[in-house]
Amino acid sequence: MDLRLSWRFRDNSVRELKRYLEDYSAELIVVGCLPDIDKDLLESEFKGRFINWRDDAGKLESLFGDRGVKLADIPRKLSDDPVTDDLDIFRKENPGKDVQFIDQFIKMYVAEGCKFECSYCSEILAFPAYHSFPEDQLVAECRRLVEKTGRHEVILIGDSVGEYGSDIGTSLPNLIRKMCAIHPKLQIALQGFNPAHFIRYFNEMNEFIDNGWIRHLQLPFNRLLQSFSN
Repeated sequence: MDLRLSWRFRDNSVRELKRYLEDYSAELIVVGCLPDIDKDLLESEFKGRFINWRDDAGKLESLFGDRGVKLADIPRKLSDDPVTDDLDIFRKENPGKDVQFIDQFIKMYVAEGCKFECSYCSEILAFPAYHSFPEDQLVAECRRLVEKTGRHEVILIGDSVGEYGSDIGTSLPNLIRKMCAIHPKLQIALQGFNPAHFIRYFNEMNEFIDNGWIRHLQLPFNRLLQSFSN
C-alpha cells in the first residue's frame, strides 16, 4: 500500500489547518489526536499552538487561564439521544446534515482507552489510560433514556468495548445483562467489538444472540482507518 495513501487522513488534517490559517484572521489552536500521533509533522507544517490529548486538562488551563471550573470537574457525558429511527428518510428530509449508522441508537459511552498494544495502531499514541465508566451510572442513564425516548435500541461505544469492566470488577456481559433487564424489548449494538473479545465471551454472545438481545455486531478484522495496516 502506498504510504502517502495510507496517511491521507493525517495529511488532510494538516491541509485543513493551513486553509483555516489562510481563511481566518484568528489564532488557531489544534487539539485532538493529531498532536500525539505525529507531533513532528505538525510542528514542521503548522506554526501555531496545539494541545496534546493526554495533557489537555493542564494545557487548556495554561492557554485560557483559570476560569473557576476545572476540566476534571465537568461531569462525564455518558450518552446521547438517538437522532432518527430511519437514516434514509432523515437524510432525504435533511440534506447535507451529517448522520451516521450509530445515530439510529441510544448511544452509551462505556469506556476510554485500549489495553491492546498493536504496533500498527496510530490511535493508541493518543489514547488515555484504559478506564471503564461506572456500571451503575451507565445502567441508570440507559434506563433514563429508554423511558424518555421510548426507544429500545442501544449502542455501546468505546475505544475497546470488549474490555469493559476489566478494571472495575465487572465485564461486558454483566453490563449487557443489566441493560437488557431494563425493558424486554431492549436490544444492544456493539460497535468495534474486537474479535479477541468475541472469542473470550463466545458462550455469552451465543446466549445473547439466542435471546434476541443483539441488534448489531461489528467485528473489525482489519481496522484500516485506525491502523493504516495493509
